[in-house]
Amino acid sequence: MPSRFAACLAFAALLPFAAGAHDYTTGKMKVLHPWTDPVPAGTASAPLRLRIVEIQADDRLLAAETPVAARIEVIPAAGDSEPGIALVNGRDLKLGDEGPRLRLHGINTQLFFGREYPLNLHFAKAGMVEAGLIISDPE
Repeated sequence: MPSRFAACLAFAALLPFAAGAHDYTTGKMKVLHPWTDPVPAGTASAPLRLRIVEIQADDRLLAAETPVAARIEVIPAAGDSEPGIALVNGRDLKLGDEGPRLRLHGINTQLFFGREYPLNLHFAKAGMVEAGLIISDPE
């Protein structure tokens, strides 16, 4: 029994680290939990969802790439004539199914629940942020 208790304590000690495992920080913002739905290979498109918080300077998300899709479409807010998605100093941004958003196109592999794939996000000022694309169900 003591060994089971010790194992539970060790697991509990790791929980704070696991909670931040899908957060990616640059000097001016934090990208939280990029994810998409589990889908079969050959799916035409799927949303890529994430949040950007603690934005400390205006910037723009210009592009994104992952090896599991032929391309990622960056869709700005309606009426925004500049390329990319605007990030505003002091304002959190949620990219989902509506408004400014990202869409995976030409998914080339089965996206199984629980897997993680490389994801690069390209910002005008912050440069490239290397992240992970999590395959999960809605939060």
